[in-house]
Amino acid sequence: MVPSAATASAPNAVSKGELPTEPVEFDGIAMFTVPTLEQFTDAFKDPYYVNVIEPDERAFLDKDGPGSGVIASFRGRMLDMVNGGQSAVGSSGGKYRDDFDEWEKKK
Repeated sequence: MVPSAATASAPNAVSKGELPTEPVEFDGIAMFTVPTLEQFTDAFKDPYYVNVIEPDERAFLDKDGPGSGVIASFRGRMLDMVNGGQSAVGSSGGKYRDDFDEWEKKK
């Protein structure tokens, strides 16, 4: 993946200098589902994050690499395709399929 500059949705991904324009290797992906972006970004200011979690991140993220180890960040709405242990596809999942189709049209 070619690194992309962090957005407000990735407050722990401060870019130091120029980002590479060629793909870089990475070995993990994290997905966070949160009630609001504000709550998520506020978590990075919490003393527990600052004093306990962030130092531990250094064991998992290349903090000296592009984006402080966060190669790319994306934000958007999560659509369930399985709901309550049941497939949301088909007649019982029409709302979900319609939401997905509407999102696809925006590409």
